Amino acid sequence: MAKFTGRQFVIGIGKESVRGTAVSAAYWLPDASLTIDDKIKAAKDETNVYAIEDGVGQEVAARYSEASIEGRITDQSFGAILMAAFGTDTKTTVGGEASVYDHKFTVLQSAQHPSYSISAYSPNEAGGVVYPLGMLDSLDFTFDLEKYAMYKAVFKANKNQSQSNTVSFTSENAFRPQDITLKYAANLAGLGAGTAVQCKKIQVSIKKNTEDDQVLGSIDPVDRLNKQFGITGSFELFYTDRTMIDTIMLGDLAKAIQITVTNAGVTLGTSSNPTLTIRLAKVKLSEVARAQANNGIVKQTVKFQAFYSLSDTEMADITLRNTVSAAY
Repeated sequence: MAKFTGRQFVIGIGKESVRGTAVSAAYWLPDASLTIDDKIKAAKDETNVYAIEDGVGQEVAARYSEASIEGRITDQSFGAILMAAFGTDTKTTVGGEASVYDHKFTVLQSAQHPSYSISAYSPNEAGGVVYPLGMLDSLDFTFDLEKYAMYKAVFKANKNQSQSNTVSFTSENAFRPQDITLKYAANLAGLGAGTAVQCKKIQVSIKKNTEDDQVLGSIDPVDRLNKQFGITGSFELFYTDRTMIDTIMLGDLAKAIQITVTNAGVTLGTSSNPTLTIRLAKVKLSEVARAQANNGIVKQTVKFQAFYSLSDTEMADITLRNTVSAAY
């Protein structure tokens, strides 16, 4: 077979109606970096046969796969990844618009978040393959200077199956550095008049701590479950005073944080814009580290962890504004 480049290898995702039953991709994902591989766990025969060699064989005892994709955060297909992360999408029509919608993603209080089929296509696979029972294990957001807003998603799934794939990409809108703002307040209710922070870089990481439900009598996991849902992050800015150190971190204050990403260069409907809004209801700082190079401007990197807010009954929510009329 002919050799091919990484640009000829693509993946897509589709939400499964029945867990573990493969479906076609609803979205094919433009990527900047991509890996997807079948993996095994083996039972090894390490019995002594009067030889110093360390084993006489192994047999496959478990089969699974892992996928990692990095790409631009966009206003349509990224909703599928947010649904995989949070589990619930509440869709509403934006006021004054007929065909612009807000998709608000909130944490589904279940160990069985929606499962996804991960479709893969390359020139050397007749029609392609699919990896069913895929669950998002982690999702990282990176907002940086001179770069598009980026994500990295890691999925775990079952082994590949044959599937006839038709690759088709959707025209979407991306988000730029000038589209991004961060502010904080005492609570979610105060974010409208929150304190703005002039950030150089922002990172947010969601961990879902998935676990394969492996049972006796089956070589493949019978299910894949998400466990504790956690969010950490950081932001970088020039150091000007001790507010982050003394007032917030040492003062042991909890804050709500909102990251708003609005592409004002694109109009949706009458007067709306593609928007991603990340809200963290209760955040506490874990570290403030200053970089004090002799020939540079002093910077500080502020690390934080999000916690569940009893008063807001949530840890986080993310809203994606676009023209997708159906819930994810």
